[in-house]
Amino acid sequence: MKLYREVNIGTEKKYYILGVLVFKKNLINIFYQKYKKLFKSYDNIYILNSNIGEAYLVFRYFAKNLIKNKTLFVATKKYHVDIIKMFFPACEYVLEEKINLDQFCSKFTFDNKEFTVLFNHSYYVELEKDMRNLKPRAHYYARMEDFFNCLGNITLEDVNPSEFIDDFLEQKLKNIRLNLDNFIFIAPEANSCLDIDDGLLKQINSRLNEKGFDVFWNLTKKHDDFKDYKTCFLSLIEALYLCSKAKAIISVRSGLAEFLSEADVPMYIFYSKLKNRAQYEQMSAKKVLNGFTLSKLPNYRDNIKEYIVDSEDDYKKFFDEILVELCKKM
Repeated sequence: MKLYREVNIGTEKKYYILGVLVFKKNLINIFYQKYKKLFKSYDNIYILNSNIGEAYLVFRYFAKNLIKNKTLFVATKKYHVDIIKMFFPACEYVLEEKINLDQFCSKFTFDNKEFTVLFNHSYYVELEKDMRNLKPRAHYYARMEDFFNCLGNITLEDVNPSEFIDDFLEQKLKNIRLNLDNFIFIAPEANSCLDIDDGLLKQINSRLNEKGFDVFWNLTKKHDDFKDYKTCFLSLIEALYLCSKAKAIISVRSGLAEFLSEADVPMYIFYSKLKNRAQYEQMSAKKVLNGFTLSKLPNYRDNIKEYIVDSEDDYKKFFDEILVELCKKM
């Protein structure tokens, strides 16, 4: 038996000595006291606990429906702020990167203030479980409608990322010598779906270059053989602006993909298996498409094509088709 241990159970933290409970804390109370000054002027607080895709959907379709008197959105990642600036700059928001409410319940009330976590761990676990079992409305956009108990706002306004771009981006693109008149934007990485193999990426780069296309590679991970490839760090808004100048976007399915669909250029999205999670079998590419297809979003455009890939041969076959289509448009 351990002399001392701490255990988190839901929103309680319990302290044991020789197996005997000696003290417990309410984590909601601790959280609230820490940020009490931040919440002082607000009655409804939405805390973003999401990656790019879910945050994009919140502010593209739902945020206007959530506004009540004295409403605050709390961004916890810098790219949340990019998304807010693009789609709902009129809302009141703050950036607090150290807040993590992953284990909190989705909605709770404290000191007469309503808190909503967008979204907690159990939300994602249940959604993925339902996607695996092909349950009704197990699509991530439909599930968000259910969560908010409202339909997404389908009165859409086109966004103009150029409003947020400065000369620094132009200098970055000059430094990598990207041909802005004829390039393809490729995003081969994802947090959830399997990335495209480096060997295949090298083949794709060579074949596009042979056909006269330059390539911008959106990379965040280390690729030892990609030293000479054209890439640089881009904010979300910079990436969207650059994609609006591209001949096409090629991407694995990720949260970045639906955000970049706002560029309204031809887009080719590969759906692969989910990366291995210890407690589950890998979700098949077919089920990933069923649960995350962009075709069910209100602003879906017919210049988006989606592909199920289960092997490198699938990638090669579909890329051949894409290359033929791109060359016809030159």
